[in-house]
Amino acid sequence: MQPWRWAERNIVVPLSAAGQRWDSADCVFLRELMEAFSDEGVNEIACMCSAQSAKTLTMLCLVAWSIAEDPGPLLWVTSSIQEARKFAKSRLVPLLERCGPVAAKFPRDRHQKTTLEIYFPGAPFIITGAESQASLQSTPFRYVFLDEVRSYPKGAVDMVSKRTRTYPHNYKRVFISTPDMEGDAVHRAYLAGDQRRFFSFCPECKHGQIVDWGDDTSPGGIKWTTDDKTKPDGHYNFDALKETVRWVCENCHKEFRDVVSVRKHLSSNGEWRKGNPNAPSNTRSFQWNALLPWWTSWLSQVTEFLSAKAALKWNDPEPLK
Repeated sequence: MQPWRWAERNIVVPLSAAGQRWDSADCVFLRELMEAFSDEGVNEIACMCSAQSAKTLTMLCLVAWSIAEDPGPLLWVTSSIQEARKFAKSRLVPLLERCGPVAAKFPRDRHQKTTLEIYFPGAPFIITGAESQASLQSTPFRYVFLDEVRSYPKGAVDMVSKRTRTYPHNYKRVFISTPDMEGDAVHRAYLAGDQRRFFSFCPECKHGQIVDWGDDTSPGGIKWTTDDKTKPDGHYNFDALKETVRWVCENCHKEFRDVVSVRKHLSSNGEWRKGNPNAPSNTRSFQWNALLPWWTSWLSQVTEFLSAKAALKWNDPEPLK
C-alpha cells in the first residue's frame, strides 16, 4: 500500500455552522501527526494538547482515512456512553456522511447501522464509553481511538489498550486529550513517545520557536500591556486590552498583532522537533497549546488566562489548571 501523503491533498472540513473551516493547507502543524498515522511503522500516537485545538477533528479525519484506505475493526472510546451517543449523532456520523469515499461504504441494511455501531465492509466501527467494561474487554480491534483520556475511570486506558493484541504488527492506538495532572495517563503516554513540539518560524527572521506565553522578563511570546488604560481601577478593560495583545519574536523582537494572517503563518510555517530521540521507533507523541491553532484569537486566550488567575484568588485552581 502506498503511504498516504496528506501534503498532496487539501483536506477541508467545516468547523462550525457559521462557516469557519478547518483547512489542512493552514494547519501544517497537524499534518505530520496524520503522516505518522499512515506510516506502517508507527503503531502508537499520543497527543497532549489544549481544548478546542482540533484534536477530536483530527481523529475523525484519521477514522475516515482508516475506513476508506486501510479498513479494519475500529473502536472509539470517549468518557461515557451518554457522551458517546451525543458525539456520534452530532459530530461523528455527519462528518463521515460528508466524506465521499466513506459515505459510499455506509451499510444499506438499517440493522448494520445504529447510533453506536456501524458495520462498514471490513471495518466494524464501535463507539463506546470508558465506563463500559464489557465494551473495553471483549472484541479485538485494529484501530483504537481514545478521546479525552483524562476523564476515563482508573484502569480504563490499560484495559482498552489490550484490545489491539490480535494485531501485533499493524495496530494503531491513538491518544488525544487535554492533560489533567502531572503523571496522569495522558502525560505518561506523551513522555513514552518522542515528545515532539512545533517550532513556528517568525515571519520576519524565520527563527523557529514555540508560540508560548511571555512576560516582562522573557524576550518573546504572547504579551499585553497593563496600564491605566487597559486596567483602570484595578479591573481590566478588555476592549482596550485587545489593542495591546501581540506576539513577540524571541530572536528579532519584532511584534505581530493578533490577526488571522499572522496566526495562520505561525501554524503553517514551522517544524516538529523531537524532545526524546530515544523513544521507540513505532511511537510518536505530540504537544501543542491553545495559542498555536489559528482559529482561536490570542485575545480570547489572554481573557481566559486572566479570568483563571482571578478565580485562583478565590481558591479555585481548576480554571488555571
